[in-house]
Parts: sequence; structure tokens; C-alpha cells
Amino acid sequence: MKKLIKNFPPLPDTIIQIEKLNKDKDSSFNEYVKIIERDPLLTTMILKKANSPFYGFSRKLNSIHQIVSLFGKGAIRGMVLASFVSKNIEVNFTPYDITSACFQETALLQNALAINWAKKSNPELNDSLSAASFLIDIGKLLISRKIIEDKDNLNLKELTLAESVIPNLSFLEEIEKKYTQTTTSEVSSLILDKWFFDENVIDIIKNVNNPENAQPKNFQASAILHVIRSVVLIDGKISEESLANGMKMINKYELDPSGFEKAILLIWFFFKKIQYL
Repeated sequence: MKKLIKNFPPLPDTIIQIEKLNKDKDSSFNEYVKIIERDPLLTTMILKKANSPFYGFSRKLNSIHQIVSLFGKGAIRGMVLASFVSKNIEVNFTPYDITSACFQETALLQNALAINWAKKSNPELNDSLSAASFLIDIGKLLISRKIIEDKDNLNLKELTLAESVIPNLSFLEEIEKKYTQTTTSEVSSLILDKWFFDENVIDIIKNVNNPENAQPKNFQASAILHVIRSVVLIDGKISEESLANGMKMINKYELDPSGFEKAILLIWFFFKKIQYL
């Protein structure tokens, strides 16, 4: 796995510039928008993702300026990096028995839940949490590759379904640990560390399964992401059982249940894929 991470491709100039601006407290909003607009393919990708029904906007979003204003820099950084990974790295999710489209839809679902929940209950978490919710699953790329290279013939989806009453993304990581000695969140945090990404985002992802180990300022964001990954199933759907499990975790972490319920209902209203109500 170390070799695979070491050989992971470097970030392109556009993303490096975005990250530099993010770390520069004196950078302006317009500088951020201009960098993205210089890249037509990137602009098209962000417009497509931002207009997903997951986010529940009643009108079409037509400009990067508008999208950055509504989503915040964190979500855009996550979209940009996730797009780079999917377009520049060979994708084969055979060990997870999912398609690339399912992988991307699950990332959008997690991000939509994070944004809609945080903006109601804790807006200051939005940037770091938005980026983390988009990027937490990039580690699956390398875990898949390692399993395929080792010819282990593992089907992590089947194992998760067989060993769990609620086959969610959180339990999937337990299966990964059991059979591959690592997890998606561990590998994702190592990839982001290689890229010198935001330390807070890395901390949130690294400790998602044990939020109490995160830095105090990142505990809530890590706990929220843990809840989301306990609610979202491995096929990118949500069930009544997984929602009930999520509510238990919300109580455990003393998070805002009303903001979570509103986020779920908003997504359910605009995207019928959720098996709820």
C-alpha cells in the first residue's frame, strides 16, 4: 500500500493554486473563482455536480461565482479533487462490486447531507466538513487496486452484506480492516497527506471512526461524518434501519438531530433513491 500511495499522481497546477489560495488568509473570493473559470473542463464538471438533485436547489445554477457562494470553498475543493482522481486514475471497483457512477453518487450524497446538516446547525464547520465528505472515499481506489494486484478475489460488498444487519459505509471499513489490514479512511488520509492537503480535513477523515481521537476543534465534523457514513449504505442508498442507527449515534455524540432530519428530508424530497417514508 505504501508503494501505491507513493506512486499516486501529483496534483495539477489548478488544484495547487486553489490550495494555496485556501491557505492564504488574504486571498479574495474572486481570485478563487477566476482560477476555476480558467479551466473549461473543470468549470463544466462543477456546474454538473452542483446541479445534482441531491442538493435540492429549485433553480439551475449557472455560474461558478454563484456555486462557490452557495457551497463554500470546502465543497468546491472536494469536487475538484474528486474529479481529478476519477479522471486521471484508473478506476476499478470490482472488490466493492460497485460502478464508478455509484461511487460518485455516494460521494455527492454524503456531501449533500454534510452541507445541508452543517449549514443549519454549525456553519463554521462547512468548509472542512464539505471537503472531507467528498474526499473520504478516494482510498477505495488503492484498496481495490491492491486486492486486484494480490489476486485475493475478495468481494467486500458481499462480506459486508453477510456480516452486518446494516451494511453501511462505516461497517464496510470494519470489513476492510479485517481482510486487508487497512481502511478507506486511513488510505484517504495518507493520500491527502502526500498532497499536503488541509491538516484539518486530514484529521477529520483519519479519525472518522473514532471522532474522540480527532483534535477538539475537529471532533464535531468527524462525528457528523461518522454518522453520515453509518446512515449511507454501501450501495449509496439510505434505509429506515440505517436512519435509526444514525439517530442513536447523533444522541451519542450530542449532535443536532433537527438539522440532520431536515437534511434527510430535503434529499428524500428531491431524490427518490432513498428508501424512506
